[in-house]
Formats: sequence, structure tokens, C-alpha cells
Amino acid sequence: MHLWPRISLLWLGVSGGAHQTVGSDKTTIIYSTIFNGASVSEKEVPAGVCGEAKSYAGYVNFPPNSMIDVTHDYPIHTFFWYFESKKDPENSPLVIWLNGGPGASSMFGLFTENGPCYINRNLTSEPNPWSWNKDYNMLYIDQPVQTGFSYDIITKGLLDLETGNIIPESPNGTPLGNPTKIPGNFSSQNVESTANTTENAARHFWNFLQVWSQDFSRRNSSDGSISIWTESYGGRYGPSFAAFIQQQNARIQDGSLPDANVLNLTTLGIINGCVDLLVQETSAPEFAFDKNAYNISGITSNEYADALVAYSKQDGCQDKILNCLHLGKSLDPRMYGNVTEVNKACEDASDFCQNEVEGPYINRKKWGFYDIAHCYLDSFPGNEYLGYLADENIHKALGVPVNYTDISSTVGRAFNLTGDYARRNSHGYLENIASLLDSGIRVAMVYGDRDYACNWIGGERISLGVGYAQSNEFNLAGYADVITDDPKPAGQVRQHGLFSFTRVYQSGHMVPAYQPKAAYQILHRTMQNKDIATGKIPVTGNYSTSGPYKSTTNLKAPPVPPVVCYLRAMPGTCAKNQIDDVKKGTALIKDGVIVQPLPQAGTCPTLFTSLHEEMQSKADGEENMHTLDELEEL
Repeated sequence: MHLWPRISLLWLGVSGGAHQTVGSDKTTIIYSTIFNGASVSEKEVPAGVCGEAKSYAGYVNFPPNSMIDVTHDYPIHTFFWYFESKKDPENSPLVIWLNGGPGASSMFGLFTENGPCYINRNLTSEPNPWSWNKDYNMLYIDQPVQTGFSYDIITKGLLDLETGNIIPESPNGTPLGNPTKIPGNFSSQNVESTANTTENAARHFWNFLQVWSQDFSRRNSSDGSISIWTESYGGRYGPSFAAFIQQQNARIQDGSLPDANVLNLTTLGIINGCVDLLVQETSAPEFAFDKNAYNISGITSNEYADALVAYSKQDGCQDKILNCLHLGKSLDPRMYGNVTEVNKACEDASDFCQNEVEGPYINRKKWGFYDIAHCYLDSFPGNEYLGYLADENIHKALGVPVNYTDISSTVGRAFNLTGDYARRNSHGYLENIASLLDSGIRVAMVYGDRDYACNWIGGERISLGVGYAQSNEFNLAGYADVITDDPKPAGQVRQHGLFSFTRVYQSGHMVPAYQPKAAYQILHRTMQNKDIATGKIPVTGNYSTSGPYKSTTNLKAPPVPPVVCYLRAMPGTCAKNQIDDVKKGTALIKDGVIVQPLPQAGTCPTLFTSLHEEMQSKADGEENMHTLDELEEL
């Protein structure tokens, strides 16, 4: 996967001790009743840090080699932040939120998507009216270890603002006079000290959840259910983690896994998920060329043809993925990521496909990776939270001893070295989804229709490929409008029984950030077992949406937003001339934003002019484009 690093830090003195000795003296340590040596450290977060609801932050701590079914010769300290429901925490279900990456912190989702607060330009928090803890107890987890505030061994290091990479500090210390190298405390940056495949991450997650659900003292809800909602690379995390929970439950129930607890999983939600490379890969050039609903030409006809050839030619993307899958099934079916032959073949497949099939759009450096209607330098939904999480007072409030890492390049490298993106577990991720549905677990797939990274065309393809007991009925269901209390539809949904696929209009990759009301309504209706289209009909096994087989609504994109260059997010938000001036020390920086120089003219595209002459065949499609307001009148 492609990572846009956003990393924040503040200098902290190095501590050689365990993390619970570093934070506030109000931190409570609870030793696990089921895992020898494991513990939970927790503290109440002061009101106002993020919303007014009670919240608790902490770590689940595992000494080396203390997890079940995991070999790890390093300690694991997995950070969590738990928010009580605003309405009825004693009876509210638990929703777990996981960002993707791999290595993306769930603090991104908390502060910019569905958490109780946003961070404004003054670096203070203000309430999010569509926070998911309106009705649900929310648990945000930084996983796998070395993501976000999670760490293995506290290590002094340097953040390279230009690349987003963290460099373990040399004995010579901080380079003098270099404004883009900043010291801090981080995890070890050792690629061998984290999960390196989706399945290993599932094993880590299950161990975390066993200890947290048993020993975290502040969860007092009578509702013992667990729901997982996830995004992006979470398209792989979600099916894998949920299926692994079900597999472990079966072992617990048949007595082959003693001293563990059954976890009552009820719902899986996937937002703009990349689930399976083989199934979804060609949707990237298709979406960029002529399948997006906004008449934006992201690649030329020649680039489109080249991408399809790169996919289908002999020893091309498709062949490389198939070879990876064959070797993985034969030599590493449980995806431990420890077989060199499999790792090399799968890394080759993943790299080739991303470079040759997805690459033409990305390398053009015009349109956004997460939003085809934005510039490739895209700061949406804002990066103010990075400065907020760099504040020493916030560190103390959360009880964290390390600097915040928004996207861990170490975790990303660990996954890339095993070619995880090209792989499948022993059943397959579509098959995992099918098994969940056949077990009575609700599955909601939700896709913003402006996202390139994990676009809705590929997501729809996944949904139609899930072979569960009622897949024929799901495939025959039509698209219905998603109705909220707004006068215009929020999108369209295909649903049969427990399974739904929703296209959300005018949304990029992070649906809760773009369309917070719609995202909340989809969450709430799914959790309440109501139809996604209206939220009024109780869903039974016979419920199906009615409407056209295809969602064909064309829309007009909003104006391209201006570039906002953030010092702490330079790789993904700043033009080269801005980065150069930061390095020279001549940039004008105000509140963490580079206000001078501006990007050079022509850095960002203008709607409906890019590649216009090469794409004349699309011009007449503009007649069929409408804003949502215009759709209401039609």
C-alpha cells in the first residue's frame, strides 16, 4: 500500500523503565488474570482533552513470548483509548475502530473522522456532532505494535520531516543546523519487532482483545457484543481479524484452547477497504480513466492501455499474484511471513502491480490518491491534530512515553517485505466474509465514490464476489437511495439480509470525515439491524433492496481545494519548492503551516481541463453530470 506519513513529536527525556513508571501517578496497572505476565495500564483522561464523555487511555502490555500462538522476542505495548457512550454506557455495544496503513494509527480516525472531537486551527478540541460515541462505547487501538503510540522498546530517534521516516539516533546525536531532523522518543524501528502479515496482526489483535476484554476495569456495559469497523487496509484487517476471532472461539468451545474467553462478535464494517489485490487491482486504472462518476481524466488512454497490459501480460501483475498465492498456499498457508521464497515472490507481485498498474495515476502527480477531485498534495481532513498530539500536556493526559507516529514506515516495510498485499490467508478474505455472514454476523461495506486508493468500483466487485449462502439473492438485489433527513440522497445501497454495499456520494477515502452524518446513519442502521436505505425496516433474511442493478449516478465535483502545507505532514501536503525552503530555513511558518512560499503555479490541476484534448470522447458525458441539488430536481 502507499503510505503518506504524518508523524508528530515532542522532545521527551528517555526513560529506561517500563512505560507505567513514566506517565501520570494516576495510572492503574492491572495484571492479567488469564495471560501470565501480561497487564493493562489505564488512566482516566481529563474531560475536555477530546469531548466531555468519560474516556480512558492506556496500554495492554505483553512481555516477550507471552502471547498465545505468537513468537515475539520483544515486548509489546499496544495503546488504546476508550470512550464511553454519551447516552447509556452501561448498556451500549462496543465498537472497535481500526485504521489501516498498514501501520496507520487509529488516532487519525479518532481526531478527523468519527471520534468525539476535532482539533481546530488554534490547536484546541471542539466537539464532533456526529461522533460515534453518541450511542456506542468506542475503542480506538493503535496496532500492530510500533503504530501510533504503541511501542516495543523506547528508543531515541530522529524524525525526518522531509520523508516521514524515523531514524534511530546515532551516537553523534542530532545533526546541527538541520531544521527537518527533530529528536524524540520512538519505538525501536526494527522491522522484526512487529507483525509482518495481516494474519500475524490478527494473532496480535486477538491476544490484545483477550486481555483487554477480561482485565480492563472501566468497561461496565451489560452488552457483551463486539463490533469491528475499519478502513483502507482494514479491508484486509477486518475479515482476517473477525475470522480469526471466530476460529479461536471454536477452539475455546471445543476445549482445545483453554484459559481464554469467547468473544461475541456481531458486526464487521469496512470503509473503502482494499480487500484482495487480484480481485480489485484493475479497478484502479478503470476508475482513473473513465469509471469515476465525476468525469475526471486521471490518466491518458495510452496510460490506461499500458496499465491493463501490465496486469494481463505474461509474467505481469496477474501472473505474479497467482504465483504468490500458489507458493503461499503450499509453503506458508498460515501467513507467518517466515518463508523467504514466498516473501520474495509476493513482494515482487505487490511492488510490480502497484508500480505498473496503479502507478501511472500516482506518478502523474495531479489528482489525489484518496480523492480524485483533490490535488495530489492533499491535506484533507486537516492535520492540526498532529500538533495537538505533540503537546507535552496531552502526552501526560494520555500517559504515553513515546512520540506519536501517524503512519509507521517500519510497519509498512515489514508488511511490504512479506508481500502481504498480494497474499491471502488459507481461506481467502472474500471467503472469510462469506463465513461471517453464514455465521449470522452483519457485514457492511461502505465506499466513498471519489476515492482512488480503494475505489468503490473494486469494492463493489468484492461484494459481488462473496460466495455465501445468500449470494445469489444479494447479487440480484438492486440499488436503492440512502435516505437521511436531508432532502437529497446520501448515496445508494445494495443490501440483502445481513450484507450491504453502500456507495456514498461526494466522499473520498475517509467517509466519516467527508460525510459524517451519512457515515453515522450507516453505522447506526447496521448496528440496529435496520435497512441501510431508510433505517426504518427491521432486516430479516428475506429483506432485499429494489432498484437498478448498477449505480450509475454521475456527479459534479466541487472546486479543487487549495494546498495547505503542514510542517508535520510535508511528504503528502507540500510542494517541492516549499520543502526546499523549509530545508534552507527560509520558509515562513505559522502555527505549523508553511504560508510562504506558495506552491508553484500549475502544481495542482483544474477540473475538466486535464488531458482534455486526449479525452475528447468523454466531453459529451459532462451533459449527464449533476450536483446533488440538481439531482433532487430531476
